[in-house]
Amino acid sequence: MTITDDIKHQWRTGGMLKRLLMVNIGVFLAVWAVELAGWLFNAKGLGYLLLDQLMGTSDPAKLLRRPWSPVTYMFTHQAPMHLFWNMVMFWFSGQLFQDLLGGKRLLGFYLLGGLSGFVFYALGAVMPAHLALASNGPILGASAAVMSVLIGIATYRPDMLVNLFLIGPVRLKYVGIAILVLDLIAIRGGSNTGGHLAHLGGALYGFLAARQLAQGVDWSGRLVERLEGLGALF
Repeated sequence: MTITDDIKHQWRTGGMLKRLLMVNIGVFLAVWAVELAGWLFNAKGLGYLLLDQLMGTSDPAKLLRRPWSPVTYMFTHQAPMHLFWNMVMFWFSGQLFQDLLGGKRLLGFYLLGGLSGFVFYALGAVMPAHLALASNGPILGASAAVMSVLIGIATYRPDMLVNLFLIGPVRLKYVGIAILVLDLIAIRGGSNTGGHLAHLGGALYGFLAARQLAQGVDWSGRLVERLEGLGALF
């Protein structure tokens, strides 16, 4: 079996979690390949041209020209460690989520949580100036979408025990709370403010959607049904 055959097999049989992981890794490799080509052929801005099309922006004029970017940003990474840690967190939380709620809902939480994160990032630009929440730069990465999945499953099954390296068994709700507290602390530091706002937006969606799901209301149901109708992701 060739590498291509193995990738196709994993895509067909690996479930939604693996598919989303593969998309994130695939986009990263595509960006890396374009950046490498730019370096080889003395066109170093080539990689940024691709990134600029994929990253999210709070600039209304750019957003009108790139209406796809609120979706593509959540699959786009430039730094290897950014991708690595996001995917580690996604693998951890996504397995728990998919086992309990299924792959289709995992996709819904990922996409809608990522969009919620983008809205929070964009709203930072209209917040009072003294809060210093406006972000001057673009946004990229799966963090908001992953936060939606993590906080979603922590809200749906708060007392589930998970084994953490060097710590041992911990209730899932405490994992979620700890990560949220770290984001709230970091947001005042002025570093990656837009990113931390997006994390909180994703977390809020995950929390509210999981609460509704526990009551029998699936916010992502219609979106997933429409995507399922396309037949490509399922």
